[in-house]
Amino acid sequence: MQPGFRILCVVDGYTRECLALVADTSLSGMRVARELTRLIGMRGKPHTVVSDNGTELTSSAMLRWSQERRVEWHYIAPGNVFTDGFPVDADLAGDSRHLEALAM
Repeated sequence: MQPGFRILCVVDGYTRECLALVADTSLSGMRVARELTRLIGMRGKPHTVVSDNGTELTSSAMLRWSQERRVEWHYIAPGNVFTDGFPVDADLAGDSRHLEALAM
């Protein structure tokens, strides 16, 4: 049996540029927060983040991160692989966490 993995994909909602693609066997809320903090240092703070409702994205670490940085967070409907009319790659939809950073 192959070990499972998770992929965090951060996409700029305006330019559709992939800002980060992080693959690991586990992605905690604290790990996602570190990646987003790193991106803010490079690209500036987004107005809004859009994501699915995976456990690492609904964790207290992410709630605290968004509140401390005053970044709005919007969750897409559960089971919806479309956000803003752009589908998440169907082959990765079950194993990935898709974030859109809007108005960076």
